Amino acid sequence: EAAVERGSKIGIIMNTQVWPNIFNLILFVIPTFMAIYFGADAVQAIIDAVPKVIIDGLAVGGGMIGAVGLALLLQSINVKGIWYYFIIGFFFSSFLKIGNIGITLVAVVCVAMAYYNDNKQAASGKGYMDMAEINTQLTKKDLWKLFFYSEGFVTGLNYEKQEAPGFVFSMIPVLEKVYSDPEEKKDAYRRHTELFLTEARLSHFVIGLTAAMEERNANEHDFDPVSIGAIKSALMGPLAGIGDSLYHGTLRPIMAGLAISMVIASNYTSVLGPVIFVAVMAIVGQVIRYIGIFKGYEKGVAFVGAMQSSGMISKMTRYAGIAAYVVIGGFVSNFVSMSIPWSYMAGETEVSIQTTLDRMVPGLLPVLYTLLMLWLMRKKKANPILLMLLTMAVGVIGYACGILAS
Repeated sequence: EAAVERGSKIGIIMNTQVWPNIFNLILFVIPTFMAIYFGADAVQAIIDAVPKVIIDGLAVGGGMIGAVGLALLLQSINVKGIWYYFIIGFFFSSFLKIGNIGITLVAVVCVAMAYYNDNKQAASGKGYMDMAEINTQLTKKDLWKLFFYSEGFVTGLNYEKQEAPGFVFSMIPVLEKVYSDPEEKKDAYRRHTELFLTEARLSHFVIGLTAAMEERNANEHDFDPVSIGAIKSALMGPLAGIGDSLYHGTLRPIMAGLAISMVIASNYTSVLGPVIFVAVMAIVGQVIRYIGIFKGYEKGVAFVGAMQSSGMISKMTRYAGIAAYVVIGGFVSNFVSMSIPWSYMAGETEVSIQTTLDRMVPGLLPVLYTLLMLWLMRKKKANPILLMLLTMAVGVIGYACGILAS
């Protein structure tokens, strides 16, 4: 974010690609090598030296820290009068235990109902724009640059912004070309620093669509740029459900099973099975990325032009906000965990306060903590990094004092 505020392309590259890889080397590669080199006994001795209350407390804080990211995402959606959709998403996820795909369907139904209601109250649209009137700057060469930049999409993944650093890095070739005004370019980069999280390969459809929307905004300035973030947020849930189910839940187990079978059939002497597994997963992933970038941009150009010419862009912003609020509400129960260990005696029966709360409103503490983070960001202008550190401290202290349970 500091690099974005300076308008530094080099700073963005350093902070989203170079430094994350260096920290990964320090925090993961070197400790893993040392652990293998010195053996399990040495590792266990180090772990035993750390007080258990600290380790468990950090685990508690880690379960709570998702609230900061979700609050950041809610803060980025500047659409008024749709708060109850957040409650709807939370209700279906917490009370009815509906998963991500189900929550996505709920979001679709909510958007459809809003669209139906708007059509009853408003006059018909003005028609669609002739595609010949749509001005484009990005060439196929630029889209290939976007494709290669997007290969670093998951490098800067973190708990605060998830895939946002990779999204910012991926957009560099687009934003550097379409925006000539330094302040507009900073605003564009700043839009993409907000939390973003979906299946990594299908995310490239969003990248392609976003490239088209940024190009349109730079050339025409005829719609509210807030809609870019709202549409991104709305697509997170649906694409995550599709990608996780098909790529990770279907293709990966099938190919892994095939690879294992080939290894066993060779009496553990052939690497052909693992090679085929890696090759198929990599090729399918790259094909999905290619289609996402090129088709996402192609459809995005037509989509934005048509929506703007028909006066639908403001409505689409609202519909995207509705879908995003439903999805984020559904995410709370999955991304934030909090519980208290207190109990009391009612006669001869021990009553757990957490169980009582779960019977009344499942996930009450996570949603309240998420809303507290949002309030601190909006009203007190709290720094998200400080809130993350505060959350980890609350986890450790709360667990140590017996207020929070692991």
